[in-house]
This record gives sequence, structure tokens and C-alpha cells, in this order.
Amino acid sequence: INLKTNFTQHALSEISELNSKYAIILYRWLSMNYNQYEHYSVKGGRREEQVENYRNPTMSIRELREITDTIDEYQDFRNFDKWILKNPLDEITAQTSLQVT
Repeated sequence: INLKTNFTQHALSEISELNSKYAIILYRWLSMNYNQYEHYSVKGGRREEQVENYRNPTMSIRELREITDTIDEYQDFRNFDKWILKNPLDEITAQTSLQVT
């Protein structure tokens, strides 16, 4: 089985620098999208719009709550923004090669 070509790879050295479980979850999701961007921007096989969506991915708040398992937590959006978005994204930018906003 050629696992290398069939699954997203994450740099363990970068993940090991992350302290927040939410930073790890977001890093893995962002890394997966960026890996697809790099692949399809070189190899083709996707429309330009699709490739750009991999480069600058978006998700709904509902999807974000689902992947972070916070559907019933952080109901006050100020807390959600701080603990699920701002702090983890700042940590990803500071500790990994991804620069995210």
C-alpha cells in the first residue's frame, strides 16, 4: 500500500510545538487544505476556483464547532472567538510554517 500518496501528511515537528488541542485540530485541517492546494496547483486536475479554495479555505461556524467538538460549549461568541479561533490561530502562525488569519 502506498500510504504516502493516499493520505495527508502532517509535519510532526510542527504539531509537537502546538499546545492547544484546538490549534492541533485547526493545523491539521489547514495543512490538509494547503497540501491539496500545492498538489493541484502543480499537477492540475481542478478548476482555478477550486485550487484557490484550497489555498484560502473557509468553513462555517457550525462546521468549526463540529470539528472542534464545541457545539454545546463557548456559547458566548467572545469566548468562542478567543479560545477556538484567535489563540489557536496565533499559536499556529507562531509555531508552524503556516501563516494564518
